[in-house]
Amino acid sequence: MTTPRISLTVPPGFTGLSLAGNPETLADRIRSLAGELAPRTGVTAAELAFHLARVADWTGPHGVRLLGKFAVGDPDPALASLTLMLRPLGGVLPEPREEAVAGLGRSLRERRPSCQIRPITLAAGPAIAVLTEGEFRFPDDRGTRPVFRIDFHLPTPGGRGLVVLSVSADTGERQAEIATAAVRVANSIRVGSARP
Repeated sequence: MTTPRISLTVPPGFTGLSLAGNPETLADRIRSLAGELAPRTGVTAAELAFHLARVADWTGPHGVRLLGKFAVGDPDPALASLTLMLRPLGGVLPEPREEAVAGLGRSLRERRPSCQIRPITLAAGPAIAVLTEGEFRFPDDRGTRPVFRIDFHLPTPGGRGLVVLSVSADTGERQAEIATAAVRVANSIRVGSARP
């Protein structure tokens, strides 16, 4: 099994954690990020590194390769979350990729009928964009919070995997700016040759 190389340009001000690479490299990244963020969080770098390592332990096996946050807008910016995943597929998607994207779109529409789903063309090829907008209602009557998320599903060349970029925010503000930032990041995705 080989894993394709994925690169992208993150938004300005992005603070995140790349989960690709070997365990030693990941541990170094976690310590570095914890040292950078600890003075702003009120916890020690060691405690923050522990929590970041737990997040990495949970997300890494689910195909997450990058996660983090960035601010959108000025003044009074909204905080958006970015997650990049690589999902291996059980089989091979059909070629040409437009055919695979059409099938993905049909499947997503069945599973998520309340979302806006449409095929798009990114710089890296045909993809599906999924817009989720609405409210999340807390089960214990604590009220609701806005939900705004854009996902991009991009089949890898060869059809053995799916790159999924998700940008979300728990806000009803700055949605147009968040969407613009999400499209810019999605258009920067490049899928390179596989590595063993």
